[in-house]
Amino acid sequence: IRFYLEENTAAPRETGLRDRRDRMGTQTLRFTEVRILGTDGNELTTVLSGQDIVVRFYYESQQELNNADVNIAFNLYNTQGAVITNLNSKDVGRLRLPIVKSGWFECVWPKFSLRAGIYTCALFCEVNGEIVDWLQSAFQIRVEEGDFFGTGSIIQRGQGEILVTYDWRSSGEQPVA
Repeated sequence: IRFYLEENTAAPRETGLRDRRDRMGTQTLRFTEVRILGTDGNELTTVLSGQDIVVRFYYESQQELNNADVNIAFNLYNTQGAVITNLNSKDVGRLRLPIVKSGWFECVWPKFSLRAGIYTCALFCEVNGEIVDWLQSAFQIRVEEGDFFGTGSIIQRGQGEILVTYDWRSSGEQPVA
């Protein structure tokens, strides 16, 4: 069943991001490409749970702005179409970003916390209060199970859909400095 759902989920269009016509917004800034990178800068085709990644969004802009009020965001949807999370620049306090004619924005995602699957992503950008580009099903993130806790073990799928960094302590232990 999971294979069927993953293979039949609305996938990004075959048309490259640069050539997509189903955009919303003024198009004064347009996304042209999305790349998922490892911390070494190499492009990834599949992400492992627990892996540190960078999602790089390439764009072209009609104008350069040194101190723009920018909100760049992407949602991740599971195979049933439910929003799993939204990662956006405003929530982490990145309110002002420079915009060049041809450049990129990056979202750094340490310890990728989602389980194996294919996640379809919408992509959004607002500059100085104006929606400039917004695409549904813009790209996908393919995920395989990884050693999230660094213990040499893969967490069984029945233990939940997301992975959370945590630790345990006992009252009999010495306090951690």
